[in-house]
Amino acid sequence: MSVEKIVRETVLKNISEKLEIGEVELDQNLFEMGLSSMGFIKSMVALESFYDIELEELLPEECSTLRKIISMVNTALESRDDNA
Repeated sequence: MSVEKIVRETVLKNISEKLEIGEVELDQNLFEMGLSSMGFIKSMVALESFYDIELEELLPEECSTLRKIISMVNTALESRDDNA
């Protein structure tokens, strides 16, 4: 399984648990679906801890979809690996 697929599945699982709903589409606005600011922060901290990365300064409006969050995690992983 590719790293991108693993990241996608991990992010999807994490956010879905916070929303307590079934399926979430990649481009749906997570805040319109009920994700709170606190849920967002907890999700980002969990992802940072899980992947041992530091995500850039996060503004919820800039990370409102799964696609954007997945992209940020992938970028942080690439940066971490380049600096290792």
